Amino acid sequence: MRKFLGAALLCSGVAQASDNIVVNPGFEAPAGWQTSGSGAIVVTTLRGRGADKGVAYTACILGCQNLPGKGSYMGQTLATQAGEFYDFSFWAQSDQPGNWLSAFWDGQLLTPQRRYLDGSDWTQFRFSHLQASSPLTRFEVHSFTGLNTIRLDDFIVVLVPEPARAAMLAAGLGMLALAVRRRRLSRPSSPG
Repeated sequence: MRKFLGAALLCSGVAQASDNIVVNPGFEAPAGWQTSGSGAIVVTTLRGRGADKGVAYTACILGCQNLPGKGSYMGQTLATQAGEFYDFSFWAQSDQPGNWLSAFWDGQLLTPQRRYLDGSDWTQFRFSHLQASSPLTRFEVHSFTGLNTIRLDDFIVVLVPEPARAAMLAAGLGMLALAVRRRRLSRPSSPG
């Protein structure tokens, strides 16, 4: 019985919820972000999306380039596992219609050449199953705004669970249920 319980717990512990690997994802502290260009600024005192207190303002007036490491951008280099897949998302809001942004993962453009923001509510950008090619993976968000700004908030990068991990979790939970059932059946019933 104990062997079954131990094996079930071991199998179910293999699949864990992924944690966000972005440092300071909501800009609540002035750390973790690399910026380039004249307009990439991290502001921590203004109200962001939802109830948090951090938001990044980014703008590019001159020298805007849609190339990794060029122009005005904000980004981070993350500790990743080469060959593993990640989900990447963030929120953006423009103060005027016609501003646009682009996002890069590991040097590859994720968004269409120009992703326009309409100047209204927050828009979520989501990218799934992005593969890390090395132990360090860089993402960047570039802005193209003229005299306006784009606000960025709530960046998330999480490891995508492998199907094998999900199968191990299911097997572990199944073994645990079987062990509990056998234990109940082996108990003598009390006279009533």
